Amino acid sequence: MDITSLLVPAVVGLGSSTLTILVAPAWAWRIEKQKLQFAYRKQLIEYWRKEIPLIQDNLFDTAVYASIRPYLQREATADLEGMTINLVVGSRRQPSPQVVLLDAVSRIESEWGML
Repeated sequence: MDITSLLVPAVVGLGSSTLTILVAPAWAWRIEKQKLQFAYRKQLIEYWRKEIPLIQDNLFDTAVYASIRPYLQREATADLEGMTINLVVGSRRQPSPQVVLLDAVSRIESEWGML
């Protein structure tokens, strides 16, 4: 019996088991991380959809606004933070902050692939 006929399968077996030991936990953690991220994002979306319509006044001092602000586009942030109370004559009105935020939630939900 030749030594190489014993050595080659041993080296291949050692290499494949080492690779499995190193790669499998990293792969499993990556999958678990994606599941946790999806659950967190789903929870955020549900929280925002539930709480945004309940905002009565001073939107900028709420936990809801603080949690959604990092995900808002610059235009939405500028629109919200630049809104002033205008007396509108006629049919043209600015959307309420709640409408702007709920539109942003819909956009975020779509970007996150949660639809």
